[in-house]
Amino acid sequence: MDKNPDTKELLELADNKQKAKQLQKEKDLQRQIAKQPKMQSREQAIERIKLAEQTGKPELVRMAEEQLRQTERSIQKKKEHDEWKAERTEALREELRASKQRQERWELWQAAHPKYAKKYETNYEAWDKWEPKHEIEDNEDNLMPDSNRPELKAMEEDIEKRARSRKARIKEAEDLKNEGNRAFKEGRFQNACELYGAALSTTPWLTSCFTNRALVHLKLGNYKAAVDDCKEALAVADYNGEKPDSALCLKAHKRKAEGYEGLLKYSKAVRELETALELAPSNQELQQALSETQKRWDQHNKEEEVRARLAEDSSQGAEDCVSQLKHFEAAMKRLSKQQGSPETEADLITAQKQLASTSEARVLFRDLQGMKAIASMLNGDHDAGVLSVLCSACLNEFNVMDILNEKNAIKNIMAVGLSNQNISTRAMALQLLALISDENDQAAQQLGQQESIAAFLRKILLSQQPTFLHNALVIGRNLSAHSDFRNKACTSKLFEVLSEVLETLTAPQDLSDAAGAMVLLLNHTKIREQVSDKMVERAVMVLKTTCDEAAATNILSLLLNACVDEAPRRVLAQHKPAQLLMMFCKQPGTTLTERALGVGARVAQYGEVSAEFVASGLVEVAVANTDAAYSQDIQAVSIRMLAVLVTKCTEPAIKVLKETCFFKTASDLLTLDNESFAGNLSMVISKVASNETHLGLLGSFVQPLVTIMHKTKGATQKNAAIACAKLARNPSYLQQIRDLHGIEIMFHYVKP
Repeated sequence: MDKNPDTKELLELADNKQKAKQLQKEKDLQRQIAKQPKMQSREQAIERIKLAEQTGKPELVRMAEEQLRQTERSIQKKKEHDEWKAERTEALREELRASKQRQERWELWQAAHPKYAKKYETNYEAWDKWEPKHEIEDNEDNLMPDSNRPELKAMEEDIEKRARSRKARIKEAEDLKNEGNRAFKEGRFQNACELYGAALSTTPWLTSCFTNRALVHLKLGNYKAAVDDCKEALAVADYNGEKPDSALCLKAHKRKAEGYEGLLKYSKAVRELETALELAPSNQELQQALSETQKRWDQHNKEEEVRARLAEDSSQGAEDCVSQLKHFEAAMKRLSKQQGSPETEADLITAQKQLASTSEARVLFRDLQGMKAIASMLNGDHDAGVLSVLCSACLNEFNVMDILNEKNAIKNIMAVGLSNQNISTRAMALQLLALISDENDQAAQQLGQQESIAAFLRKILLSQQPTFLHNALVIGRNLSAHSDFRNKACTSKLFEVLSEVLETLTAPQDLSDAAGAMVLLLNHTKIREQVSDKMVERAVMVLKTTCDEAAATNILSLLLNACVDEAPRRVLAQHKPAQLLMMFCKQPGTTLTERALGVGARVAQYGEVSAEFVASGLVEVAVANTDAAYSQDIQAVSIRMLAVLVTKCTEPAIKVLKETCFFKTASDLLTLDNESFAGNLSMVISKVASNETHLGLLGSFVQPLVTIMHKTKGATQKNAAIACAKLARNPSYLQQIRDLHGIEIMFHYVKP
């Protein structure tokens, strides 16, 4: 039953009065809080809360709690302000220190370069040429001076004049520097040095001119001048505010070290490079320079030791080794002075024996500048003895670099190799070139830059002389690793000859070297385009014959590089590739298996080869090699093989994958550690999920696929998104993708 309307209005009125009283109490409380003194610490505020609780009045408790909150806010603001003040104070101090350092650097530079400093100081006297006749009244109407006043115009003209002059000087200096760069590239080192000096006389703050001139001084052998220029470069770079680890500063440190090394101050050179590496610890060029400088320092110390031993008084009874070194030294001196004497042959034999037997003799050979003396005897009457001496001397890597730097030495060695002399002498020339190419990458690269070296190797291989073959293949393999050699015009013809020689070889090492050289040459696009059907057939025939693992690996690598293009795939597809590749997949996880699967992944894209691969058991082989125990490279190539087979021969391949329980374990492999593997596995999942009947196999892949979408970019992210889109046809998978926040990324690639 409804209440009386009058009664209802009375109740509402009473309720409103109650609310008004409550509101008034709150306002009174706020006023009381405002009147209360602020607490100086949190402890005082907590103590007040305790006292309020003892009174039993809730409003006092609330008042005390509010004061606690205000106190905490006040303390926090004060703390933040103090921190800001401390940081700002430190920043201002740092600015002051930097300003003082700049001023000190300027004063030091000004003292060191008084001529330049005086030339480029601001001449403020030009600003004071005119003085006003009357005092300018200091009132509000004269706060901004008249722009037409003569003294301001004089200042403006002076500023503009100096700016134009500076701009003109900088342009002039840049032009001179560029001209110096051209002179340096053309080998006109003295001219380049003068041009860099002219640029610096115009604009002395160009750091790059100092470093460039230092390089010229190094080429001219002016090592002290090179060190001085590098010191100037670092001082100017510091004055210009360049970072100590900038490329220009690191270059200055490196060239300064080279200058010290030229002065035979190896300890300073090493220390300079160590200083540079402290600034840029990951700089590989500096790391290599330090390593090589330390090697040369060790070599220098050995030379000093040998000289000290030779300086011993023979009357006190020198050791046999020292006596032999003295005989060697005497023979080398005679060879340097009397190359046509009757003793030449005997001296060459003495020198060769000592060089072959002791490292001290090889060190002494370099100290005596023996390379220059012996190399000049090539193409003479004693080529066999000369080549024998050079082969023994080149057991020392520094002698190898010396012969490469000796003018016409390599050209003369190649001439002996192509001459009509006896086979053993010509073979020794090939042996010497092989020794040089096999020393280190730098030696091989420098040898590959020699003119006509590719044509020389081609002629040697075409001669079909068994004595020459091994060393020629070693040279070809070592040189082919460098782009300078691959870019030569004759290397395409060399590739053809290597292909012809390949099927005639029987020694496993020769097979490996020939195939290795061809693999490296195929890194050049133009050479790869010249791969003929006959070349592929030759490689297949060699694979079918008995060859060791190293040779088979290189020949498979040859086919792998060749099968980048369609034509070689077609040829290989005609030679029962499944049967051929299964021969090399017997041991999982090996490099041989990796190469075989790589070739298979490429040739499977041609025609019906994929069905042949599935039937022959290559799916099972690929699955076995996806195991996490193997390297990422073999995992990546195995999953690439599966991706191709599932794409080209879908249902039979999926059937085999089910039988191998691949879908139960592969989700654990879908990680961020190997993006190539993750991208190809996503392709496999996508293809399998195209058939809705297979969706039930793929539930464990949803979460790792979404993670791949979130954490990767590019092709890998796209493949994972496409796979998720196909899995999303299953409602539970779709909900899981939504819960993992993968919908937005998925729809970025696949429109709903």
